[in-house]
Amino acid sequence: MQDVEGLTYRPQTTETHEVYELILSAVHHVLGDQAQDVVRSAADTVLETLKNENLKDFDKKKEVEEVLGPITNETFSQLINSLKKITDCGAEDETMAELDMERKDAEIDEEMGVAVVLDEEEQESKEEEGFEICEESEEEEEEAAEGEEGLSKEVEEGEELVIGGTLSSQGKAKADRDIFSPHSIDSFWVQRQVSEVYPDPITAAHKATSILSILGSESNLHDCKNQLMGLFDYQSFDVITRFLKNCKVIMWCMKLTRSNADECVNVQVTMHEKGLGWILRDLAGDRQVKAHPEEAMDVDEIARAATVPKTAMLVPGMTLQPKKTVNLKSITFSQGGHLMSNKKCKLPDGSFKHAKKGYEEIHVLALKQKTVAASNLVPIADLPIWAREAFQSMKMLNHVQSKLYLIAFGMDEPILLCAPTGAGKTNVAMLTILNEMLKYCDKMTETIDLDSFKIVYVTPMKALVQEMVRNFNHCLNPFGITVGELTGDVQMMRQQIVETQIIITMPEKWDVITHKSSDTSYTNLVQLLIIDEIHLLHDERGPVLKSIIAHMIRHMKQTSDYVQLVSLLATLPNYEDIATFLQVDQSKGLFYFDASYHSCAFQQQFVDMMKKKAIKRYQVMNEVCYEKVLDQAGKNQTLVFMHLQKETAKMVKFIHDMAIDEEMIMQFVKPDSAICEILNEEANNVRDPNLRDLLPFGFAIHHAGIVKNYMFHFLT
Repeated sequence: MQDVEGLTYRPQTTETHEVYELILSAVHHVLGDQAQDVVRSAADTVLETLKNENLKDFDKKKEVEEVLGPITNETFSQLINSLKKITDCGAEDETMAELDMERKDAEIDEEMGVAVVLDEEEQESKEEEGFEICEESEEEEEEAAEGEEGLSKEVEEGEELVIGGTLSSQGKAKADRDIFSPHSIDSFWVQRQVSEVYPDPITAAHKATSILSILGSESNLHDCKNQLMGLFDYQSFDVITRFLKNCKVIMWCMKLTRSNADECVNVQVTMHEKGLGWILRDLAGDRQVKAHPEEAMDVDEIARAATVPKTAMLVPGMTLQPKKTVNLKSITFSQGGHLMSNKKCKLPDGSFKHAKKGYEEIHVLALKQKTVAASNLVPIADLPIWAREAFQSMKMLNHVQSKLYLIAFGMDEPILLCAPTGAGKTNVAMLTILNEMLKYCDKMTETIDLDSFKIVYVTPMKALVQEMVRNFNHCLNPFGITVGELTGDVQMMRQQIVETQIIITMPEKWDVITHKSSDTSYTNLVQLLIIDEIHLLHDERGPVLKSIIAHMIRHMKQTSDYVQLVSLLATLPNYEDIATFLQVDQSKGLFYFDASYHSCAFQQQFVDMMKKKAIKRYQVMNEVCYEKVLDQAGKNQTLVFMHLQKETAKMVKFIHDMAIDEEMIMQFVKPDSAICEILNEEANNVRDPNLRDLLPFGFAIHHAGIVKNYMFHFLT
């Protein structure tokens, strides 16, 4: 179970774990498809409210509804009954308090980050001795230095020195049974420890991988402990303690054992820089390890590191990879599209910040728009007469389209167009389609051989697929071009694919089709591949796009059949890297336009949620969304993008209800306006009862799952 910040309850037994899952299920049913941290945070807040004995059931239900929204009496009774079955509520606090006390009693080496918890016998002897820590004089330090020389002789046979432990007055440290020597750590040490709890070798291997990931993260000791407890189902505390006490030794010994000769040197340099040279000395046979490595003389450290190179070229994750094996998991972007590779963010000049209750707003002013002389724009009249029908409502290409005109219409060069939303990227794609049609157009009769080519347009969302089908059908209908939709919801028979010239599809669907080797008769006819939103290479769906591109490149090499690749994406800082991956000639086919090429002034506001609890962040986020929509009510139309289809209707209902509660609903549509009458008439054509009530107030939703007739009414 993933650790979530701010939780006050974690199940301790199998029985309470099952009950807790039922509570999570009930909360998830009320909240909808929210992120796991939001659901768990909400469930934790609900439990905290329900176990408050000072509140009556009516007040409890009221507070629960403030978190979850309106709930039925049946749901509330289910939550109450589930709470009665939870018998370990508060036990987690006691356990965590005991562990915190042990951690405070332990000696912590801040540089190494290893907390050593003393055994009960050591604590008893320490209490009996009752010493106090005081500053040593220079004479005492000299005596201590002399006493440490004979330290290894006084250690009893079979005992190990406690790294970071405290010495007794006689200069002796009793060994901790949970502290392991670096000599004992090999590639399978973690798996052997896990096998004591999970005998199944496959389970033990998976657990060992997760443990190494947790120990190797940048989380603090407390967070690592919580994650390990969740991994072991809040049992086997002795094994967890063993991992925590040997955290650094485990990680760095594993890196050493998994490194080749060159990588091993780099690892050793890094260990010395981090003050972990004592591990290397122990591995080299130097048993006279000081109790506090930071007290070692600088001269001694320099002498020991004399044989180690001073510098090394390190690549993140290189020392964690096994020999002669590419560990794909180690190079996976676990954060998906949320990964931020840049460490710093510099805002444009003129940006400012507003601090508000529960959140902060960062305002980025719009860039000054580029002014382009009309003489630099390409008129539609420059196109061949037969091609002008695709741009019936236009007289001139805009600046972006004019820049690409000679490449897009007249050449087969691979193109990467990086431009902001609304800059006209779709019309550039249309120019490349017309260029492909030109190859099969009879100049005498101006007729097109529709059976000799196919064009594939890949877009990431179903809603965009349907929109592109409508747009291309409208523009290309005069040419007799058939545009078809091919997604998981809309299938095409083989004959339909043969009769279709332009296929609008999604990455996953086209990836499956291109990997089918049974029938390549129509896929071999593809001469133009257009990929929209290709910046999703950075997202979880990136591997699918990479597979499509790699398969296309391999197909060209094997068959010598050229396929033009046109890639469209939003503004991105590393567009040159993407161009290299797509094999685009940067001197010909790479075009980058910054935010100043927006079709309108584009001002941005970023909202930073300051709440720690996930459910609080979720509530504040909804309130901020309502405020932003209310600011534009009656002035401009507002689009709110949601991550899930189900959330669209839920957000509309939230904004509507909140506007009614604050008596601001009249700000959206005036009751006596003509728009109100039109919306009331259109509401009668809507089947969904919820939307039928919301539409007269100026609210609507748009996603791929709604009825096409309603979508048409919404768009018009």
